[in-house]
Amino acid sequence: MNTYLALDLGGTKLMIAEVTEEGKILRSKQYKSGYPTQEEGVAGILASLDDYYQTVGIQETPVALGMGLTGKVDHKKGIWRSLGHIDQELVPLADILTGRTGLPAALDNDMHSAVTAELLLGCGEYCDDFIYLNVGTGLAAGFVSDRHVIHGVNNMSGEIGHTSIGINQDVACGCGKDGCCERTVSGIGFDAQARRFSSQYPESPLVIPEDPKVRVSGYEVFELAAKGDPMCTRIVDEGVEALVILITNMVRYTDPAAVVMGGGMAMNDALFHRVKEGLTRYTVMNNVPYGVVRSVFSPDKVGIIGAASLAIAKHRGLI
Repeated sequence: MNTYLALDLGGTKLMIAEVTEEGKILRSKQYKSGYPTQEEGVAGILASLDDYYQTVGIQETPVALGMGLTGKVDHKKGIWRSLGHIDQELVPLADILTGRTGLPAALDNDMHSAVTAELLLGCGEYCDDFIYLNVGTGLAAGFVSDRHVIHGVNNMSGEIGHTSIGINQDVACGCGKDGCCERTVSGIGFDAQARRFSSQYPESPLVIPEDPKVRVSGYEVFELAAKGDPMCTRIVDEGVEALVILITNMVRYTDPAAVVMGGGMAMNDALFHRVKEGLTRYTVMNNVPYGVVRSVFSPDKVGIIGAASLAIAKHRGLI
């Protein structure tokens, strides 16, 4: 049985796991991350790998290694370019990981890793062209055309959270634009909207943390909206409309056979079904054979399955 070593690096944690060809996690261990620099990141990754081999061990013999991580990645050369959106050090991380483990290694950013999981183990089992829309802390998308993940020249395709869709056009975004979709519908967006509307709805029971670095609970927003709280209802209503417009725009651009929704917020039944209902207003969706479907991967597993999918693709010679 082929297995794959998978590493999923996020902003606060690093997950290492051994995963089967079918996407089953055999064993795993989580480590703290939050590395301030790439140099410290590489040291932390290698130390965690060493610990994993010593304390967890390998059940089978992996045939390849895959890693999904935050920041900019040159997936073709296996180079980790930065922790954020601005190039920093050009770290040959794939070669470093191969040197440590003896396994052929593939890298990509976390979004494209999730898209690869959908391609090899999810929607791609019945569909060659699709959009993967992640609605979570942020808002991003991945595009698959003729079974190829679209990366773009800088491997930054899919930053659709920073497109404007005509809702909340006066809301500033950290990217320098006003009216970015992510500021309306995402964990970041719900927090921004709650703080923006709080003075208009002083009776709302929604808890808004005093510390701006601590976000409003999206779960609580949905729960209070279901109970009829006016402010939370407005936040959810605008979020639904933003997603409906965004999806129809993306469908016009790419002509997919399916739109896959993933991420923590997409798991909310009310949001998902209202978005599907809202899309029935637009004839363009009649041309999407499989319509809008929910990802088969839970938000807490898609990162590690995505990393494993990179390893599977590497082993199969797809990347």
